[in-house]
Amino acid sequence: METHKKEHLELHSTEIARLASVTIPDHIKESPLAQQFMSNRYTVRLSRYAFELLLAFLQDNKFMLLTRLLNRNVTIRVDNERPSALVREEAIGLSELNPSQLEEHNKQPVQLGALPADPWMIAELEYYLRDEKFDAEPLRDELRKLIKREGGEDTPSRDAVPMPPPKFTDVKKEVEALKELREKLNRQKATTTKSITPSITCFTFHNTYDTLTCLTASADSSLVCAGFSESILKIWSLKGEKLKAYQQHGTNKEITREVEGSDSKRLVGHSGPVYGARISGDKKFAISCSEDTTVRLWSLETFTNLVVYKGHNYP
Repeated sequence: METHKKEHLELHSTEIARLASVTIPDHIKESPLAQQFMSNRYTVRLSRYAFELLLAFLQDNKFMLLTRLLNRNVTIRVDNERPSALVREEAIGLSELNPSQLEEHNKQPVQLGALPADPWMIAELEYYLRDEKFDAEPLRDELRKLIKREGGEDTPSRDAVPMPPPKFTDVKKEVEALKELREKLNRQKATTTKSITPSITCFTFHNTYDTLTCLTASADSSLVCAGFSESILKIWSLKGEKLKAYQQHGTNKEITREVEGSDSKRLVGHSGPVYGARISGDKKFAISCSEDTTVRLWSLETFTNLVVYKGHNYP
């Protein structure tokens, strides 16, 4: 505190005075400001050049612990414009919510179910389908089921989610989508002995703090890979299994797999936001591209970087 407080007195003298009273771990529980720092991510605004210097500094010195602390506690807003002292206070600091307000806010029920179908859209679709020449009766039956279907406890009301008013062009797009789906089903029935209905699985990512930039899944939907603006990738198993990496132990170069494993694996190597990622068909490799103008090949057996491809000049 005494060593570094002079650097922050100009903008944060009040906070420093309050934090100066925190001298032992028990004081953290008693200090509302300390609790606010523990419960919220601190927002820092940096120019593009300063952000690149920060990433280079962390990677060149292999400050992995400091990188984890920044990823967990700090939100960095990168400004592509020239740095200006006039705007340095408007986008930095903690959230305006204090700990008690944040706790009350998090107690609100979250409804993550599917949004009920719009009755107006259903009626318009039925009207358009009546005029179609192709066999649309099965699709009309499915639309009628949507109207009668009751939502679950986690289904939000249409009034709770602000939606733009539907247009007739939206109806036409839905009709075209229904036609395309019908054609696919007909082709599938003609080439298979047993009718196989299409399936879909949905997942929701929580607490990404607006840093999730891309997402991809393996061909068999057993792995998912997410890229983040914090220059990292994360791998999860959609089967609920622990991810276990192969590791080399001792001087005898014996390679064994982790015993316990973890729910996810972090792939660290890029120095800019990751904008694209793919998983190979055999699930042994992943490839990613980043704003740092590199493409990286990763091993999903050791969860390490294998190759760095350089050449493109833009993200």
